[in-house]
Amino acid sequence: MPINKKAIKTKILSLLLGMTSISLLIFLLISSINIRLKAKASLESSKELWEVSISKSREMLRSDTEGYMRALVKSQADYSDTLFNKVESGVNVMSEYAKVIFSDPTMFKHVDTYYREVEPENPENVSVVTLPPGISRNIMKEQIDLLSNMDYFFRPIYSNNDNLLSVYIGTKDGIYKGFPWRSTLVKDYDPRKRGWYKEALKTKDLGWTTPYIDATPFPDRYHDMSKKIIVTCYKAVYDNKENFVGVVASDITVRSLLKMINTQVEDIGTAYIIDKKGKVIAYSGKEIQFIYENSYNLLETENKDYRRVIEKMISGVTGFDRYYDDSGKEKVLAYKPILSTGWSLVVEIPADKITASADMVENTFKEIHERTETDIDRAVDSAQRNMIIAYILILIIIIFVGIKMSNKLSNPIIELTNYVELVGRGDLDQNIEINTGDEIQLLSESFNKMTKDLKLYIHELKETTAAKEKIENELEIAKRIQVSMLPRIFPPFPNRKEFDIFASMEAAKEVGGDYYDFFLIDENRLCFLIADVSGKGVPASLFMVIAKTLMKNEALRGIPAEEVLFNVNNMLVEDNDECLFVTVFICILDVATGEVEYSNGGHNPPLICRKDDDEYEYLFLEKNFVIGGIPGFKFKGENLKLKNGDILYLYTDGVTEAMDKDNKQYSEARLKKVLSEIKKDKRGVYNIEKVIKEDIKEFVNGAEQSDDITMIVLKYNGNTEFYNN
Repeated sequence: MPINKKAIKTKILSLLLGMTSISLLIFLLISSINIRLKAKASLESSKELWEVSISKSREMLRSDTEGYMRALVKSQADYSDTLFNKVESGVNVMSEYAKVIFSDPTMFKHVDTYYREVEPENPENVSVVTLPPGISRNIMKEQIDLLSNMDYFFRPIYSNNDNLLSVYIGTKDGIYKGFPWRSTLVKDYDPRKRGWYKEALKTKDLGWTTPYIDATPFPDRYHDMSKKIIVTCYKAVYDNKENFVGVVASDITVRSLLKMINTQVEDIGTAYIIDKKGKVIAYSGKEIQFIYENSYNLLETENKDYRRVIEKMISGVTGFDRYYDDSGKEKVLAYKPILSTGWSLVVEIPADKITASADMVENTFKEIHERTETDIDRAVDSAQRNMIIAYILILIIIIFVGIKMSNKLSNPIIELTNYVELVGRGDLDQNIEINTGDEIQLLSESFNKMTKDLKLYIHELKETTAAKEKIENELEIAKRIQVSMLPRIFPPFPNRKEFDIFASMEAAKEVGGDYYDFFLIDENRLCFLIADVSGKGVPASLFMVIAKTLMKNEALRGIPAEEVLFNVNNMLVEDNDECLFVTVFICILDVATGEVEYSNGGHNPPLICRKDDDEYEYLFLEKNFVIGGIPGFKFKGENLKLKNGDILYLYTDGVTEAMDKDNKQYSEARLKKVLSEIKKDKRGVYNIEKVIKEDIKEFVNGAEQSDDITMIVLKYNGNTEFYNN
């Protein structure tokens, strides 16, 4: 449609003159009457707005600080619990190993042992042995040689936990063996007289001491020679005949519990730890201080509000409270229990420090408001005079400029309109040149850039789409290759009626880290296993291929299950720079007798259902380590006997840890319940796998799969006569 140049010019001029003149006149009349009232009202409104803003700021500061303190206390308490749990795990491992070496001493050899009186060349790499007063080395030589084997676990446990001060064992005969080596033990040191030893004898289980000062300071891994406030995790050791052997223990410093939170509160408040009786263990302000031996019980305070808060803390409650100290100052506290020890971690901040910034802003605003009120009075008088003069001048200028601008504006607008119409028809090769030196020129340049970018975008979109399709195609091929490596033809042994087996693997990504395998070692032995590689995606799938190949090669040699894990573990540990590992559960079934020898490499316990039982039960497994973690680790083998109709169900943690949209896990309890609810006549291996997979799908309710889901179902049929029945 052609553009009428005259019509555009007239409209621009009329609009410019008419609207400007009317607007200026109305503005002048209204402003002359109400300007002073509006100015005053504006000032008061500004004052009210500032007061509301400051009030809101105080509330937000309090709310944000409460959230920050809660999060800070939670993260530090969780960090402390993680620290304690890691120490407890190490003590449990040492206890189990000590039980093994004292139950069968003939299995272990002698390792070089250093005594306190002899300075080793590398003291940080060896342990120390001390004997109780009046006992010679010759008398205790056999036990000292046996204890030398504890170094195999002392070293890795100490090295893998930077918070540990030392790990050690004290025997019932008074021998002390600890790592790392130290020459500063008190003279005639006898572990049987130490508090940790006595408490272990009372509890006969894992526990923690109250904080105490280390009586024999020695340089820790940070070369700190000062005396340290420490707590000790202990556990009594018994051999397989329940005879008391001694006590294993680990020390950590209280400093490690507060060192992280200290940097976040040292300038504004205080963090401290109290025990279950309300006694202060340590606190931090400008620096961390330990006052346990000289501290007082906070429950003895005369401040009732504060005592009420302390009572909540020692009862194990997580919370946020306020109280007023003896000087009348308000203070806020956030606190959370450290579950492993029953202590409580507290962060306390004076309330005035929270709102200090808002108070400063309020004082500044009051000064500004007073100066502004005077300036506004002067400005209003001057503005009324200037507005009248400005109105006359602007009206004259607008009339003159309006005529010029209407001509100058109309031509580029028409040209630009015609250009846009061409671009709208799809002609992206068009270009427009407008040199007005204003926004219209900028608009034309923008249109030119838009058409150029649009052409480039269309070209890049085509290339990106092609590249994406190529990557997706390659990942799909990798997935098919990975799946093709797993047994996927069922039934796999149609001529073998002694057993039924079915397995499936569903990767969380295009490729996964779970796998399963089963194959006949010989005519009478079936090997089947399930495994989970740490991590997901392509790296885990590559590691899976290596582990699967090694496991099958070793199993086909006909060696026991625990030796298969032992050999594969040693091969995977070598050159494992990415620190990947595998959890494995491997079984070797004698199809003629139903005997199953199995070994667990840190995997989830399988479930078993006997033919005449309605309930599935989890197998009790030895606590073996994962594959690819520790070189030379001795895995334990176990046995069970399957009868005709018995069922074994193996799975990875992708089953029990499948999560719904609320991050709630499927759980081992639900898995057991669903399996047990399957009717006996429906307990075929295919149907069992189908029921579990459908129940997981119903549970997650559309949530994204977080881990690979893998399972194996084996049903032992025994002889052919049973199968036909």
